[in-house]
Amino acid sequence: MNLLDGYQTWYVPHVYQGDYGNPFTGYYPTNSWPVYYDSSNSPSNYWYYISTGINQPILKMVSSNYGWSSGAIFWQESYGGGTITITVIGVYSNNGTPMASQAYPYVGDGYIVYLFLRPTRWGIGSGYNYSITYVSSNVYTFTISPVQGDVMFPQSSSPYLVIEWNPLWQYAYTTSGASGQWNVWIALNSRGTRVTISPSPSPNLGNPYSGWDGIGTGYFQPGPGDYICITVSYNPSTNTLMGTAYDLNTGQSASFTLSLNGYFTPPGSGNYVFGVAGTNDAGQANWGIVYINYQG
Repeated sequence: MNLLDGYQTWYVPHVYQGDYGNPFTGYYPTNSWPVYYDSSNSPSNYWYYISTGINQPILKMVSSNYGWSSGAIFWQESYGGGTITITVIGVYSNNGTPMASQAYPYVGDGYIVYLFLRPTRWGIGSGYNYSITYVSSNVYTFTISPVQGDVMFPQSSSPYLVIEWNPLWQYAYTTSGASGQWNVWIALNSRGTRVTISPSPSPNLGNPYSGWDGIGTGYFQPGPGDYICITVSYNPSTNTLMGTAYDLNTGQSASFTLSLNGYFTPPGSGNYVFGVAGTNDAGQANWGIVYINYQG
């Protein structure tokens, strides 16, 4: 997907799924987000910090009007067994509301990248748009990290990787064993109704958390209107994940490198579903995306 520099180009079929945490049901699917805005109806609040005359198309992933919410886009790729890299350029707005007037004076919860899903109860087609089978982890269901936002785990017949850059780490919450802003989870949700998150307990934080939480080096808080470049790579030869979040306006960055040996088996060649999401807790931000690239 390329919405930069006047482009409004989509290259592959894709489906959306939205979610928000609900104190009565735990989580509630929604078709209110993600939502695509072209240049004719692009929300100006993403760029009014810079200029009121920008008409940049955007895929709005999630709304700041709802706490504990997330929105994801999924597509399919033919994977040949080599290194893959997913690059995302995103931006957020907060509707002009100062963060200090909200739950805390920081923005969260950032972006999520999904690698190697193999769905058998949904697919990449119009019939599955906003109807993906998934389980959500948020304050109303179950917690996997002290800093996570609302995280959807779609159905998949085999384990897959979920990687989150969360700018609340090191600002709204710090703890021993957490040095950065990245969370990595291995998920298995074969039936679509119950998800197992591993490693459990967390190798770096211990009980009651799962996965690697708050890992990496460097951290920053992006400003509204800043372009944020998220890059996640997986190398099957070394079974290693790498990620970098880079603020294109300030040059600040946060990165991680993680060996998955002993925890995750490199997937074989075949068709897999990949995805990108934006996530919130406490209604922090309207996370949007203007560019997605898959390189295999």
